[in-house]
Amino acid sequence: MKTERKYFGELVRDYDSFLAKLIELDGAEHEMIDRIRQYTDYVNTNILWIKSSAVLQTADIQKSWAALRWLTDPKSWIDSAHSISETVRAKPVVLAIFVFLLAALLVLRVQWSRWVASFVTGSQAPDSLLYASAALAVAVLPAAFWFGLVWLIAWLLVSPYESTGFAKALAHGLRSAGIIYFLIEITRQLTRDGGLGDHYLRWRAASRQLVHRNTLWLGSVLVPSFLIFSTLDWQTDETYKDSLGRAAFILAYLSLAVFTQRILRPGGELLRNVLQRKQGGWLYQLRGLWYPLAVATPAGLAVAAGSGYYYTALYLGWRLVATFALFLGLLILASLLLRWLQLRVRRRAIEEARARKAAAARLEEKSGAEGIIIATNEPMLDVSSLTSQTYHFVRMATLFGAAIGIWFIWAEALPALGVFERFTLWTITAETSEAVTQPDGQVVNQPLAQTVPITLAEVGLAVLMLVVTIVAARNLPGLLEITVLERLPLSPSGRYATAAILMYLITAVGIVLAFNTIGIGWSKVQWLVAAITVGLGFGLQEIFANFFSGLIILFERPIRVGDVVTVDGISGIVSRIRIRATTITSWDRKELVVPNKRFITGNFLNWTLSDNKIRMDIPIAISRDSDIRLAREVLLKVAGDNPTILPDPPPNVFLTKLGATSLEFELRVFIRRADYGQVLDAVNAAIEHQLKAAGIAIVA
Repeated sequence: MKTERKYFGELVRDYDSFLAKLIELDGAEHEMIDRIRQYTDYVNTNILWIKSSAVLQTADIQKSWAALRWLTDPKSWIDSAHSISETVRAKPVVLAIFVFLLAALLVLRVQWSRWVASFVTGSQAPDSLLYASAALAVAVLPAAFWFGLVWLIAWLLVSPYESTGFAKALAHGLRSAGIIYFLIEITRQLTRDGGLGDHYLRWRAASRQLVHRNTLWLGSVLVPSFLIFSTLDWQTDETYKDSLGRAAFILAYLSLAVFTQRILRPGGELLRNVLQRKQGGWLYQLRGLWYPLAVATPAGLAVAAGSGYYYTALYLGWRLVATFALFLGLLILASLLLRWLQLRVRRRAIEEARARKAAAARLEEKSGAEGIIIATNEPMLDVSSLTSQTYHFVRMATLFGAAIGIWFIWAEALPALGVFERFTLWTITAETSEAVTQPDGQVVNQPLAQTVPITLAEVGLAVLMLVVTIVAARNLPGLLEITVLERLPLSPSGRYATAAILMYLITAVGIVLAFNTIGIGWSKVQWLVAAITVGLGFGLQEIFANFFSGLIILFERPIRVGDVVTVDGISGIVSRIRIRATTITSWDRKELVVPNKRFITGNFLNWTLSDNKIRMDIPIAISRDSDIRLAREVLLKVAGDNPTILPDPPPNVFLTKLGATSLEFELRVFIRRADYGQVLDAVNAAIEHQLKAAGIAIVA
């Protein structure tokens, strides 16, 4: 029993010691994980800002000759051919599948090319998605065939386990060159005469030809350059990589800078018309910013490579290529979607026009010999409005896709921006509280002033927030109206008010977040805001009155977009409600700008506030000896035969004046506001015809 108790005690002590060791090892493991995480963050933050090589010098030219001899070494190419032959013998089935797929791509390309040619030369119009799909395939398949062939060769080179270093480096270079060729060839096929951009997307000939010409020389430079520097980047000799490889990289990205300068020049063929049409837009106003930035980005990578930051240039250069591929894909998809939506809108407009024409023909046939055509009240499609809506929807979808794609491409490089947190621009004092235990054991919160630095990274984030706020305030309300609000039981004026309030809310939230990022919170500016508000309240009280009147109009809605109003003797339709003023478009298309305060504190007439029905009074004067009862019956019959005149309230005829030589009647009918013009024309024509048929003369 004592022996058992002894062994049991020793076992317990061993377990306690083992548990203590485990706890110690667990703490050491967590400490090591934290240390690794710190080192990882440090490397990710600083690696792009550390030189990977010396500045490019004339001595590197001699090293380039050595790298060129390594690339052209016959023995290396013979060994690579031996690797290919070994793969062919070892994996014939997989190779046969690859060859079959490439042959299928080639056959499909020939067949679909003939199909597209039949659309263009035959009786079928190319304005269809079927043609678009075939034309897009014809643009992609040639590039896909050669891309697949290059990747097949690369797979044959590296498939054997005993492949040489040269074969593996060459395979990497072939894959890189294949990607570049694929992107350039798609661009060239899209912009050629007779291609998708010509016959279906209807891109301007001058713009297409400009891009097509420049892609020809760009491809001849980029494909071999990417092949050289990607091959040398994969091998182990740093001198080859930093000499000939770096020179090929610099040549490639300087060529990209020249290409960008020629294509995106604001006065060039591609963007001149776009910028002239939208001189008030951000693209035109910021052309002095985005154009130099677009040209300087690839040129800056070339300069960085020559200055010794070759790893950084390689790292960012491939992400620049991925960004171009993203933009190219989004451009193709957005153009196809926009063209398809435009065709749908046009087809619907044509169908409605044909339906109205058929209805008018039926009415004319029903009228018979009388020859009276009564206007119909069929809803008409606003093609221009739908075209604008589809354009904004496609633009927002494209921007959303671009934002997501750019995030995935550049997210890995974002930790390097943490280096900007080291640059302090100014400091602020933030008041915090600290829990302090007093001698009697009571815990109280003691105020504590803390100095907080505002860094360059935070200022950049604030600027980015402001830019995002401007873009969101301009586009999100319209997108919400197209996608959500139109499906809700809201009137057009209600959707307009909701979108306007959302725009103000987005602007306010974005400004508050941006200023909080740089340490300007409400607690620091509330006294200044109060003082400015009092001063502006006295000096600019009319502007403030109009601003708050605009908010009251949006919430209370005494007038709405689309209402018919009369202000100062001028009647028209409310077309816009802004912060300071409301725009009324009169019947002769003149725009009257009325301060919002006028609608809150003054008198005006709203014809359609609670009801879209309006009364139309049509005066008629007939000869003094006419039959009053017959004239009344004729006028009521004209009103009853017109389907656009509402039966409730019913039409009425009043004898308003007994003249010496005439009897003056007034036909009062109720109609929808939108039908005013066509009802006036149709009723006057019918009254003229019916009174003449009844033998009643109309007098002046």
